Amino acid sequence: MEQEITKESMKAEMRHRYLNELRQIYHHNMEDGHLPQDAWEILDNSIAHSLDFTSQGLRDSMYVMDHMKAGGLQWFANKCCKCSCMRGVRIKLMFQNILMKYVCLTSFNESSTKAVEIFKAQVEDFDEDIQLAQEIIDDIDAEVHCHMEESKIMIKSEITDCFSEIIKPMTHRQALFFVLTQQKHYVQNQLHHGGVEQK
Repeated sequence: MEQEITKESMKAEMRHRYLNELRQIYHHNMEDGHLPQDAWEILDNSIAHSLDFTSQGLRDSMYVMDHMKAGGLQWFANKCCKCSCMRGVRIKLMFQNILMKYVCLTSFNESSTKAVEIFKAQVEDFDEDIQLAQEIIDDIDAEVHCHMEESKIMIKSEITDCFSEIIKPMTHRQALFFVLTQQKHYVQNQLHHGGVEQK
């Protein structure tokens, strides 16, 4: 019984570590321009939510997918932009809603893959019981991959299968956002080091 309690408390602690690692990756991606600010806020909030339930499992993916299903912009577009004069607004809001879903879910999958790899490499940090730590890491790895599969199903069923024609514009927009963010960082760096004179 004591061993089981120790394992469960250790698993909660290791979920906490994993989520903090994932949170750092989200923040790094946002600063590098791979993740827009509004998408980062959703993903960061998913971590904050999940940190309260580490003894029960990882709930970050559930938060993200529930947020995507809520579809505030989609609801507004359907309810308030029905007349023909608002068609352009409705299309724009729908595009933004689909783009947000796509960015959040793909970022969740890519960042979770990185976080798991980093997390696995930390097994030797648990000197007290490496075998138990490895078992728990394997359990968390399986839990993460299960959630990633659910998000991939959501991407396929709600985005790529239904709106295949806008995937290219979405990835193009993401690439433009990344390039602009990198240029902004470059200019700020040049200003900081005196390479560009501020007027």
